[in-house]
Amino acid sequence: MAVAIFKSAIEVDGRLAALGLNRESLLEVVTAMVAGKAACTENDPPSAPGWSSWRHGVRRSREVLRPRGWLKDDTDQMSCVVNHTLGMRITVANTDEQTGQALPGSIPQNRARKGAATDRAVDGTQQTLFGLLTSKPDGKVILFTPRARHSSTYATFYICVFNEGDVVRAEFSCPISVESGFFTGFSERIILVGPGDWPPSVKSRQELKPEASSSEFDIPVRRK
Repeated sequence: MAVAIFKSAIEVDGRLAALGLNRESLLEVVTAMVAGKAACTENDPPSAPGWSSWRHGVRRSREVLRPRGWLKDDTDQMSCVVNHTLGMRITVANTDEQTGQALPGSIPQNRARKGAATDRAVDGTQQTLFGLLTSKPDGKVILFTPRARHSSTYATFYICVFNEGDVVRAEFSCPISVESGFFTGFSERIILVGPGDWPPSVKSRQELKPEASSSEFDIPVRRK
């Protein structure tokens, strides 16, 4: 199954709307992850930046999406939000430099090795997608059909964030294969923050605290 990459503003907004989501909501989660990592200091343990980013991303995704009908879910030790009507769940991951790069063959990989729960989630996604998604001849995904009933399999999307120094890139993507705990294939990748779309001054702003209100996370993202 060829990966569908959505990168232009109109493609991204259209695809997210088809999934019942919008760019602004997902960018709030990205910003919370950046702020969570930025709040760490040299006195924190080495694992703190990644864990803090993940923790605040999970929390912000729930704060943003639960009022819209999504539910908090920690089934199988995977912290996420879930929509049983859609048969879809969303979680977050710190990923590598391939994130946000809309290049043929680029595959973002998670920074930390995932466990068996991710293997099961991705396997469930793979089984689910072929029933829920249809494609144009060119491979572009054009439809997500809500489930008629609950099921044990869900399409699992990740808000993937690469944050290194002043460089931030992000995407909303659906992995369909994992090897040795790392993503190796995706059905679709929706680029939220591409190269050069994130202000370099973001990480140095002291007012960016993980506990800040949503209005304090309003950071402009340039659209291509």
